[in-house]
Amino acid sequence: MSFKYDAFDHSPYQSFPHSRSTSPSIRATTTSVLAVKEDPLSHSPPHLNTFTWFDNVIFELNGVFLVSPYDSEADKRTKGIRYDVITSLAWSKFEKGLIDFGECQTHISTKFEFSEAEVVGAINSAMSWQMSPEMLALAMKLQSTHSIYAIGNLPQPVFDGFKESIESLDLFKDVFISSKLRERLPHPAILTMALKTAGLDPERTLYIGSHTDNVITARSFGFYAIKCGDPPECIQHVLQLCREPIARAKAWLKSKAGELDLETSLGITVKDAFMQSCILEATNDKSLVYYDPKQRLFSWYYGPVPQDLKESPPDVDCNSLAYSVFDHLDDAARQDVMDQILQYVDSNGILHGYLSDDKVRVDALMCVNGLALFNEYSRGHQLAATEEWIFKVLDTRAFRDGTHYYPSPDVFLYYVSRLLRKAPNLRKRFGPVLRDCVLERMEADGDALALASRLIAAARCGVRNDHNMARLLALQREDGSWEAGVVYQFTRVSGVAWHQGLTVSLAILAIEEWDYLRKK
Repeated sequence: MSFKYDAFDHSPYQSFPHSRSTSPSIRATTTSVLAVKEDPLSHSPPHLNTFTWFDNVIFELNGVFLVSPYDSEADKRTKGIRYDVITSLAWSKFEKGLIDFGECQTHISTKFEFSEAEVVGAINSAMSWQMSPEMLALAMKLQSTHSIYAIGNLPQPVFDGFKESIESLDLFKDVFISSKLRERLPHPAILTMALKTAGLDPERTLYIGSHTDNVITARSFGFYAIKCGDPPECIQHVLQLCREPIARAKAWLKSKAGELDLETSLGITVKDAFMQSCILEATNDKSLVYYDPKQRLFSWYYGPVPQDLKESPPDVDCNSLAYSVFDHLDDAARQDVMDQILQYVDSNGILHGYLSDDKVRVDALMCVNGLALFNEYSRGHQLAATEEWIFKVLDTRAFRDGTHYYPSPDVFLYYVSRLLRKAPNLRKRFGPVLRDCVLERMEADGDALALASRLIAAARCGVRNDHNMARLLALQREDGSWEAGVVYQFTRVSGVAWHQGLTVSLAILAIEEWDYLRKK
């Protein structure tokens, strides 16, 4: 269809100075560090059944909803003349409705040494637009779930042609045009007027722009703004941001209930007891996981040891999580297991990973989980040496290449944030260092599990990163799941293990933590 007319400086905690090891240049990221009255670590977010990031979508008309049929056909000189025309003061006044078409043409003819035919051709091309059928279809698809708006730099005659060319303007809840508002993009004044007129919340509004300048202006108001380059890619990105992720993810988890196993690069599927506890804690849904209600001491395997793998003794991870999340385990059994854990420490008093002398390992993440259990049940003072070592691991960034069993530094930070949620007494000391670690990793690469872990740890420190949330949403599959992220690495044999159930569960939790922080 065509027509033609010829926050960063504010810390979320008063007691959180920056740790000694973080420079100002590292802290100056694109991340929002929000000042909140409540400590995010002290409150668990409510579980959500549905989630919508945006209530509103604003399409720019010029270059997004409308495209010029001349751009790909014109020669270099013609394009240059057209550029001079549309960037002139006269054209700006014409788009703002301050002068009429005749005055605009006269001013341009007087200012530039172009022939009359060249001026007329440039003006005609600048006033000629084609409706993008792909963007029209996108807007119609979003209309059932979002309020749709449009904004653009259009002279009144062009806007009149636009209204005649589209069957109905009912698609748009409102249209903000430069010739009506007497202001134009990228100047902030036009968005100020649009916000006042429509009463939009920029935090709940997706802005689809055509030019970098316009996108910058939109972002300065708090919109989540994207630049639309390649239309198919833009449409895919918009749909990823606007579709509902949680209901679909929970439906996928339900469809796999009782079958959320660990997959390995060795070709072996493992029923892993530790991951079941982690999934239960993230989702609060016992129907998803398998466990033995009679079991009181936990090791890595649930049930028989898989062929080609060795027996694994009880460990700190499995018991620490199980005795924190399973409500059928009584306190007497919990205290007994904690007493057993204390028997397996090194000469400095740092926890071993296993409750056995036959397998001696020290893994920093396992120590974090042991600390969480002991602090949750008021016995943290018994692990003072372990606490001191974990603080050093965090403060020196010793975890940056992962740990003995856990290759992802983001997964490590997630479990540290879990520790601080369980241990209020550690927040003042650990909190500022954890926050700086989170900020340093905001632009790092990572699979869906790493992104989800990073987002959770960040939100618990009062740090919100919309870019990472967009990255996570973009990775969601059509069936509602995310590709399994790497969670373990093997040391006896070379290999890794990934867990799709944990990845999806933490992705849901990441959205819930991020949304909770946003609403605060």
